[in-house]
Amino acid sequence: MRKGETMDPRIKHLDSRILIYNLYLTQGALLLIGLLSAYFFIVGDERGWGDFFALPRPLSYLWIGLGGGIAIILLELLLNKVLPQDEFDDGGINEKIFRNLSFVHIFFVTFLVAFTEEVLFRGVIQEFLGLWWASIVFTIIHVRYLKKWMMVLVVFFISLAFGWLYQLTGSLWTPIIAHFFVDFVLGLFIRLGWFQSEDEETEEDMVSEVETDAVTVLEGEVETVNNKENKEID
Repeated sequence: MRKGETMDPRIKHLDSRILIYNLYLTQGALLLIGLLSAYFFIVGDERGWGDFFALPRPLSYLWIGLGGGIAIILLELLLNKVLPQDEFDDGGINEKIFRNLSFVHIFFVTFLVAFTEEVLFRGVIQEFLGLWWASIVFTIIHVRYLKKWMMVLVVFFISLAFGWLYQLTGSLWTPIIAHFFVDFVLGLFIRLGWFQSEDEETEEDMVSEVETDAVTVLEGEVETVNNKENKEID
């Protein structure tokens, strides 16, 4: 969400703790599905967990994940600048989730999401269905974006990018790093108020106007008292 967008009234009055609870519940379920699927269909007796979660060779490939994350963030910021505002409006869910979280909590949440989704979509689904179908399923899972055609395209191509990083390096940690970096940085942007809903801007403007009016009235009263005192002295 960026400046100029409005927050869905249902989201605005929803306790953020409910969204956090739902996030943990959803990610926990996806992680369980991903790990169980990996165990029964991929890891098995021949391929251990060490191989499934192996670091890339060489380790410098991890920087590719970071570079991919930076490129995706820059692309998202560019699209936010040049495209209509409502194309990226998610109703305020991301803002509601991240706005009141501590930096440490944002780090933990975004790493959990990145780890969970990459294990399931890259480590399992892409292994069986391939890059394109894994990206299609990844996009469908993000159901709250399906009403926005631009968000659908962005999520789909980001998933393709993560899948390509996995194919390039042969390690899950590369797309995990890219995914985590994107979510963490954008979460920090929201936490720091760089992406702010129109509703919150209006409320802040109203508070500022009230404070300004109060100061003006107070200054006027002080000036009146001073004038009276000066007249009495004269």
